[in-house]
Amino acid sequence: MAIQQMLLKSYGAGVVPWYGSRGTFSGGYQAGNVIQYITIASTGNASDFGDLGSSPHWDRYNAFGGSGGGRAIYAGGQYSSGTYATQSDAVYFTIANTGNASAYGDLMEAQRQATGCSNGTTLLIGGGGSYETTIRYYTIASTADAQNWGNLCCGQSGGRYSMAACADPTRGIFAGGSGPDGQAGPFTNRIQYVSIESAGDASDFGDLTLARGHFAGVSNLTRGVFCGGYSPANEPSHGGYDKNIMDYVTIQSTGNATDFGDLTMKTQSPGSVQSLVRGVIGGGFQPETGKMDYFTIDTTGNASDFGNMNTATNVCVGASGDA
Repeated sequence: MAIQQMLLKSYGAGVVPWYGSRGTFSGGYQAGNVIQYITIASTGNASDFGDLGSSPHWDRYNAFGGSGGGRAIYAGGQYSSGTYATQSDAVYFTIANTGNASAYGDLMEAQRQATGCSNGTTLLIGGGGSYETTIRYYTIASTADAQNWGNLCCGQSGGRYSMAACADPTRGIFAGGSGPDGQAGPFTNRIQYVSIESAGDASDFGDLTLARGHFAGVSNLTRGVFCGGYSPANEPSHGGYDKNIMDYVTIQSTGNATDFGDLTMKTQSPGSVQSLVRGVIGGGFQPETGKMDYFTIDTTGNASDFGNMNTATNVCVGASGDA
C-alpha cells in the first residue's frame, strides 16, 4: 500500500485530500485573471492553465481560497485598478483539467485579505480587511454560497487580515496577520485553531517565532509550515521588513512554532501549494515576484530554487490537486 493511502486510512474513510501532484497559482496584483500551474514533484517553470474570468472583471488581488477533492476556489478580493472595489463573488476550476474557471457560490459579504484553509471537504475562510473576526465556510464539492462558521479569537478583538493558514483532516490553523493587538507594529504572532469537524469559534494555539503578516502556509497530514511575510520587527537575525523565515507547528499539538529554515528569498504575499511531501512557495513582493522555492515538509532545512512563474505575480491564491 502506498504511503499516501496508508496515512489516509489512518484518518478513516471519506477523507478528501487538499494536496496533490499539481499546484496552481491564480490571479494576483500583476497576473490579473491568469491561472498558472506546476508539477510539484519536479522543478521547472510554471505553465499557463487558463483564466479566472473575463478581463477586467477578474483582474483582482487580495483574494483568497483553497482546494479539495480536485477543485480550486478563488473568492473575493478587489479590483487591481480603477475603484479597487472589494468583491463578493467566487469562481472554481478542476485542477486536473486546464482551462478557464466557472462561477461558484458567493461570499456572505464583499471581502478582501481573508485567508483560507481546507481539509479537502470544507474550505474555511478567516478574517479579512478592517480586522474582521468572522470565519465563513464553503462545502467545496457544492457550488452553494458561503455560510457562517464562527469567530476568530485571541487578542483585543480577535480580528485579523493577511494571515497564513493550513490544515490537516480535522483541524484548521490561522496564524499571524495584522490585528489590533500586534506585537510588531500592527502585526501579531498569535496562532489559533478550529475543529473542521464542527462549526464553532477558534481557540488559542501558541505563537509564531516572529510576529508578521502577508505570508503563506502549507501542510501535510501532520505538520504546518509558515513561510515568508512582512514585519517591521528588526531583530538582528531577521532584519528588514520582508522575511525569508519559515517556522512550523505540529497541527494536532498546541504550542509555539519552531524554526524550520529559510527561503532563498525575502518575500511577502506569496502563494503556496503542496503535495503530501513537498511545499512550494511562489511569487510575492520584492525582490523576485516570479520566483518559486520548494522544501520537504517533514524535513527541516532551507528551501531550494524551484523555477519561475510563467507570469510574475503577488497576492495570488494557491491550490493543489492531482493532475
